[in-house]
Amino acid sequence: MVVIYNNKMNDLSTREGRQRFYVSKAWREVRKMQLYSEPLCEECFPDEIVPATVVDHKESLKHSPSKALILNNLTSLCKSCHSKKTASEMGWSKEPVGRIINRKWKIDVTKFKR
Repeated sequence: MVVIYNNKMNDLSTREGRQRFYVSKAWREVRKMQLYSEPLCEECFPDEIVPATVVDHKESLKHSPSKALILNNLTSLCKSCHSKKTASEMGWSKEPVGRIINRKWKIDVTKFKR
C-alpha cells in the first residue's frame, strides 16, 4: 500500500520503504508526540515505572500501512519490552508476549484460549 507523508507517495509494503518511513520527519514528529503523551512503558506500568524509549505499531506497518501515523495504533515501550514483543511476533521466543501470529497460516493466536 502507498502512504503519503512529507508530500510524497511512499510504498510501505517493501522493507526499503519502511526503512525510509522510520527516518522521515513525519514519523519523528508522531513518535515525539507519542512519547510525550505516554512517557512510560505501557507493558511495565503499573508494576514498574520504566521510561519508554521505543514507539511501536500495534498493527505493523507491513500489515496496516494506512495506520502508520495514527496515534491510536502506537504504543510506548521500553527497549526490553519491545525486544520481547518483536521476538515473540517473529517466532524467536518461547515466551508468548504481545500479539503472536502464526506465520504460516496468518492466525492471531491471542484470540484463542490457552
